Amino acid sequence: MYAQVHTLWIGLIEAWTGHLMENIRKGLLHRAFSAFIFRPSDGKLLLQQRASEKITFPDMWTNTCCSHPLDDFEEEKVERDQLGVRIAASRKLEHELGIPREQTPIDQFQYLTRIHYLAPSDGMWGEHEGAPRCLERVRLFACIPRLNVRAVCSRLHPLSDRGRDGDGECE
Repeated sequence: MYAQVHTLWIGLIEAWTGHLMENIRKGLLHRAFSAFIFRPSDGKLLLQQRASEKITFPDMWTNTCCSHPLDDFEEEKVERDQLGVRIAASRKLEHELGIPREQTPIDQFQYLTRIHYLAPSDGMWGEHEGAPRCLERVRLFACIPRLNVRAVCSRLHPLSDRGRDGDGECE
């Protein structure tokens, strides 16, 4: 993954290096993304419970998917129109949740914004990211095979009611 210290991009680092709080306290920042998947029929957001083995925020309920564009894939480096991030999001949705890439076409991702945040996890590990946020609507997510997450859940009411707890079904 790519890293920067303050405003200077310094190049590639190992994922664990970018998540160590000792490096984060020195100003190390890495590129990441978050993807939010909504079911078009009712606007419910697909949430995931992170796997217990994750080094940051294990067992926590989070957005649909977050990860990092990878240097191994040239297409994930493309900055224009957030193309690289959208390609990375489609790849990671298949990897983590088993959603086939055909169900997450990159031209259907809606780029929202880029945010900068810092969040300690357990003292040793944390997040410090410059992360675009993307939305996508996927027709079906009722029978997603979970691969690298503990559970999935459709928790929220449609977007017009976002922020309020809703009746959701979790697996």
